[in-house]
Amino acid sequence: MKKVLRSFITLFLFCCVFTSVSFAATQEEVAAGEFIKKLQLLAAEGNKQELAKLVDYPLTINGKKGAANADAFVKRYNEIFTKDVQSCLRDHDLKEPVFSRNGEYMVGQGCIWFFPTQQGNMVINAVNTSTK
Repeated sequence: MKKVLRSFITLFLFCCVFTSVSFAATQEEVAAGEFIKKLQLLAAEGNKQELAKLVDYPLTINGKKGAANADAFVKRYNEIFTKDVQSCLRDHDLKEPVFSRNGEYMVGQGCIWFFPTQQGNMVINAVNTSTK
């Protein structure tokens, strides 16, 4: 009987320890969520100049080198922040955890990718104009 009870307690403790999941966001994940919120506001306002300041150049567009600098970004804004991209950004649920891979964060289904710089600022490094 003691052996069965000891086995049960061991199994119970094992399950409690190894199945607990923490959903606490790291400081960087919180910053990523705040960055997305900032992008949403700037895009909703159509603030091309401020968005251009949040890009790491050259910006990759659809897997290819795109805008080389802020001036090119502003000139090509409607090609870069297409209706699909703006919809993806607007519809991104800030209550959900931000997906990250290899140190980069993703908006929606991959319409915008960004990363933290060594100074701790977030910058956009890629935009996919159609993620359908």
